[in-house]
Amino acid sequence: MKSLLVAYLLWVVGGWCCLHLLYLRRDKQAFVYWWSFGGYFGCGVLRDFFRLPAYVKHYNDDPEFVEELTDKMRRKSKPGLSISRMVAQMMVGNLWYLLVYAAVPKEPLFGGLHLQPLAVLVAPMASAVAVWLIGNIGQECGKLRWALIGSYSVLVAVPALGEQVLNWCCVLSMLFFNKCGKKWRRTREPKVTVCRRVSTLLVSSLLLSSCLCSFLYFNAELESNGEKVKFRDAVGNFIRSPMFQEFKENIKKVYNDTWTQGFGPAWTNFIELMDPTGSIHAFKVLELPKNATQTEIKERIRDLSKQWHPDKH
Repeated sequence: MKSLLVAYLLWVVGGWCCLHLLYLRRDKQAFVYWWSFGGYFGCGVLRDFFRLPAYVKHYNDDPEFVEELTDKMRRKSKPGLSISRMVAQMMVGNLWYLLVYAAVPKEPLFGGLHLQPLAVLVAPMASAVAVWLIGNIGQECGKLRWALIGSYSVLVAVPALGEQVLNWCCVLSMLFFNKCGKKWRRTREPKVTVCRRVSTLLVSSLLLSSCLCSFLYFNAELESNGEKVKFRDAVGNFIRSPMFQEFKENIKKVYNDTWTQGFGPAWTNFIELMDPTGSIHAFKVLELPKNATQTEIKERIRDLSKQWHPDKH
């Protein structure tokens, strides 16, 4: 039996990472939220606040809930259309489609191997999987093949309508799944061990993470002063930049101070490196050591004021 109070507490504390859904064993829904910005910028997580009582009743096989669900099954042979579920299928399906499509390298690999045509074949599968996952949350379920049939049926229209029509994969996948593949979940999903749940979520997350990493490494670009730079090159240049090198040296210094002098002195040195008074920055501008005397500071300011006097510029 699950507690509604605990579910709400987990929603408040860890709703951003879907702890309340993991507590109620709604792993599919949690995974979809992880990879759709919390149900599109938190909309799904916010909706859960109002849906938690129904989630808990469903898990606990509440008699009133079961009676209501049984009555629905008796009156309708298959679940009715849910606007919120259909919208979620289209939006998440399109998002995953774009992620996988963007992950396929556009540049030739291994001496001339072009993988871009593979994107047209793989991306519709990602869209169909999203539609199928959302369609199998809660009291409804369905077969993956209908989502795949709807998604890949778009490929027939590509030669005539162009590649932009592929963005409609999620729409046809959703329509085929809800029309032909959706049905009531008449038996409870089999309970699996925590180890299997964690491993399934981990492997699935690694698959989508690899797509994101592939996009960032091969295809992502940044624009600076009208010039496009590969994201991987920009990261490499940032790591070699003076700003990052100085930051790395400061972190290294704090780490060494912690081991040699203890946490107290290391914390004091860390606060000093943050330069709350601005003195470190001032000495750097004056190109003086931080132990410079007041006389040296005045002489340096006098020299710089002569060098940068407005009359000379």
